[in-house]
Amino acid sequence: MKRLYQHIFKEHLEQHRQMIFVMGPRQAGKTTVAQTLVETYADGFYFSWDNISDREKIIHGPNAIADSVNLDALRSAKPLITFDEIHKFKEWRDFLKGFYDCFPNKTAILVTGSAKLDVLSRGGDSLMGRYFPFHFHPLSVAELAQQSANVTQEIWQKPQALDNAQYEALWKFGGYPDPFLKQSDAFSRRWKKLRHQQLFDEDIRDLTRIQDIDRLELLAEKLKTQSGSLTSYQSMARQLRVTDNTIRNWLGVLKSLYYCFELRPWSKNVNRAVLKEPKYYLWDWSLCPDDGTKAENMVALHLLKCRAFLE
Repeated sequence: MKRLYQHIFKEHLEQHRQMIFVMGPRQAGKTTVAQTLVETYADGFYFSWDNISDREKIIHGPNAIADSVNLDALRSAKPLITFDEIHKFKEWRDFLKGFYDCFPNKTAILVTGSAKLDVLSRGGDSLMGRYFPFHFHPLSVAELAQQSANVTQEIWQKPQALDNAQYEALWKFGGYPDPFLKQSDAFSRRWKKLRHQQLFDEDIRDLTRIQDIDRLELLAEKLKTQSGSLTSYQSMARQLRVTDNTIRNWLGVLKSLYYCFELRPWSKNVNRAVLKEPKYYLWDWSLCPDDGTKAENMVALHLLKCRAFLE
């Protein structure tokens, strides 16, 4: 499946020198898009930290990567080099900064990763001015409709029709490519269970100091039924027998790992807007138990994707 992001990334890399950091939820299709984009270049190279051979080259530094692709002898003016899951490398910031500075304007650089990349890029040695972040979203109505219309934009001036079967699959299985394409209840259940385990057993344990994972999972379950409702931190704290600040911190963690996102109230009165509680929505609307909550969550996520494109 051709994703809208392939056109967006290629356009950026052809016009600008900054690296692209692709940030987004697990299993949204980031790696697939990166590999597909590499194939469109006359000189495209893909390095994954999970590949032992690639890992050895990355550890030996920027010059090792340049030598492995024979950078000085490449026929294209600006080859594409993609680094996937490089945030697992302890010194990944220094590596990218060194590669970018050692070979200025000689390569287009695309960096992909899970939610960890978004969290880890905020600290340590500054990469300011060397990269632009791109937030990667699941499939949406507009992105699916443009497949047949051959349109490369997320925001349209006129409504476009989407095949009813595609919409039903999107509604039932959500916007993540694997369950959407399989359209199998059994596969979808197994996929969601595995993704849940990866989030709570790997990402949260690796990135945070939270010990009470069980109650954090209960909070995540409550968000499924309360999606789109005004948030009462005190009520959640009483139910889970923790403090208000703990609930706020846990929600912050779930947001940073792309489990949910918040919608804050807008008001001309700034003080009132600050005091009012936000609403929380899930990055996977198919997790919502009833149709009303699911519909609101689906629309909210579409609007979030629209905002990302506007920005």
